[in-house]
Amino acid sequence: MQKRLMDLTYKIPVIKRIEVGINQLPGEQSADIVLYSEFASYQDLQTYQDHADHQAVAGFVREIAAERRVVDYEV
Repeated sequence: MQKRLMDLTYKIPVIKRIEVGINQLPGEQSADIVLYSEFASYQDLQTYQDHADHQAVAGFVREIAAERRVVDYEV
């Protein structure tokens, strides 16, 4: 999953930054993986979300993830 997410930077030009972190200390309250991404605007975020390559990875994530959380915020 990490490679698939990181490879999106080469396929979707609106991505300013992307990080994929794998949890090193598993526990009851922890998640296994985190995706952090930056975009210049909400429009770019929408472009990313609608992009066919993102949709393919998102479909893969939906198949294997037990749960998913999302936070979109502006800095």
